[in-house]
Amino acid sequence: MSLYNRISGVTQGVREDYLALLTYIYALLLPLPNNLKSPALILLAIIWLIQGIKTGFNLKDILRNRVFQLFLLLYFLYFISFLLSPNKESLDLLILQTSIPLLPLIFYQKLERKEIRYAVLCFAVSTFFVSIWALYKTYTVYFNSFDITYENLKTLNWAYFSFTLPISINFHAPYFGLYVGTAFVVTLHTVYQSELARLRWPLKVLMIIGIIYFLIFLAVLSSRTALFATIGVSSIVLTVHLILKKKIYLTVALVVIATLFSLTAYNTIPYLFAKMSSSAGHSERQILWTTALSVIKENPVWGVTTGERTKILQNKYEEINFESGIENNLNAHNQYLDIAVSLGIPGLVVLILCYSAIIQYASSHHNGLLLMFILIFSLCSVTESLLHRQFGVVLFSFFCAIFVFAEKPKPN
Repeated sequence: MSLYNRISGVTQGVREDYLALLTYIYALLLPLPNNLKSPALILLAIIWLIQGIKTGFNLKDILRNRVFQLFLLLYFLYFISFLLSPNKESLDLLILQTSIPLLPLIFYQKLERKEIRYAVLCFAVSTFFVSIWALYKTYTVYFNSFDITYENLKTLNWAYFSFTLPISINFHAPYFGLYVGTAFVVTLHTVYQSELARLRWPLKVLMIIGIIYFLIFLAVLSSRTALFATIGVSSIVLTVHLILKKKIYLTVALVVIATLFSLTAYNTIPYLFAKMSSSAGHSERQILWTTALSVIKENPVWGVTTGERTKILQNKYEEINFESGIENNLNAHNQYLDIAVSLGIPGLVVLILCYSAIIQYASSHHNGLLLMFILIFSLCSVTESLLHRQFGVVLFSFFCAIFVFAEKPKPN
């Protein structure tokens, strides 16, 4: 074969697989604390538009999809809220939500199953390197590059080390924990998949080490909700699966390992022990949730709109002299309450229906990874307003898009 033919074959393959390559790049960008995700999404949207103009937009089937209908309904509520309060905050939130209905359209029936698997592995690999970067930054910036010796490690203030890990790379701890927990279940599911039974042992061992690493890093990070949601959900899902497969010994082993790890982490990680032993964050969240509930009671039907949400909450904080809420411009720190404040009870109902529809889809299609992800995400939504910040929205929209919508139909 001539050099020209070889080059032509490679370039043709790249052209045919461009969407898969862009998907891998987008997955790699998701955990990075930068603004490259937005240009990448715009590029994906432009390519989708160009392709749609050339070949036509076949939207009939996706419009019948129940999950997509709920995504559209949720976005419609945000759009109506924007019209009722057209200021910068409402516009920013509307733009932020765009990826939720847009990514399903971009990826709809465009990827092979193996390409979907590679995409989530790209996400896990990127999360791994982000965590390594956080460890390095914490070591060099906050601890002056001390010599790594047994004596130094023994005397290190590990509580402060855990506290500074997310700060070192400007990654809010609960979101960092959610990303690491998601990377953990991705790696765990990849190793567990029966189709990877023939995977070469060096790679399989490497992935098992990755599982252990993500779990330890998550414990050191000490984001309580993400940690408990990850361990609890993955343990329950795997336990149910093993019981159905009648693998009793493996089930018992899993329960014992999960229990021992939880007890060991609690007793040996100072920052986790301190957070679990005290009411750190509890009293503040109680004030935030009580304040949000009072706003919902006053505006139950349509909420206060996304544009007025911050202003109304700030006024409530001033009434009760809640200095932390005023200084840090805090939201409700609960996605369910936050959306009810902004969009009223209809918004809350649609959000719950979105989560429920994805859980139902994952269960009916026996997609254990999607099931673990959406359960962890919905639990973390109790303590964070995940869909009102970029790190939460892009993670949710990406995983839902590639697992619910992206897989190509099997040929007849």
